[in-house]
Amino acid sequence: MESVLTNDEVQAYYIKSELGRIIGIDSLDRQAADLVNGNIERFLQETNGSQMKSLAVWLSQSYRDNAVHRLLRNSDWKLVVARIDQITLSRINPAVNEVLSRTEIDWRLQNFVRYLNSYFTSHPQSDPESLREFRNIRPVYYRELIGVERERDVLLIDGAHRAVSLGLQGVEVFKIYVTSRL
Repeated sequence: MESVLTNDEVQAYYIKSELGRIIGIDSLDRQAADLVNGNIERFLQETNGSQMKSLAVWLSQSYRDNAVHRLLRNSDWKLVVARIDQITLSRINPAVNEVLSRTEIDWRLQNFVRYLNSYFTSHPQSDPESLREFRNIRPVYYRELIGVERERDVLLIDGAHRAVSLGLQGVEVFKIYVTSRL
């Protein structure tokens, strides 16, 4: 499955996922989450392209400090389906990056999920590697991710925590908004 998207569609999705994060949409029951999402969508419908771009850049650059704002300049977006073994994670934070860079994990989502399952079983109360941010599996409302297509793989640029949480829940296939240029 692959569908071509406009830059505005990807910007709108990114804004929805970040505003949802700020509001705590993943901790709401489904009915409340749907109501919040509907309000965010109405807000975006009333926002012009320039305002939407400014908000997306601010959320990425100032609030989240990620690289999404650079990707949003691209115009070759599509929605693809990728298996968990096709997804590479990007930097998260120093403690997590140290684990991700290990040879047996090699920044791969599938390997990291396997590692976390074993790690949390071995350390039910302790956290010697500072990975507690992944301990509690949470529901994920905005399930699509954002990345860069690389040959047969996808480098995730946004949605790493959501991807890990979904992977820990057993999800093996992901929908990802991808562009071809970083």
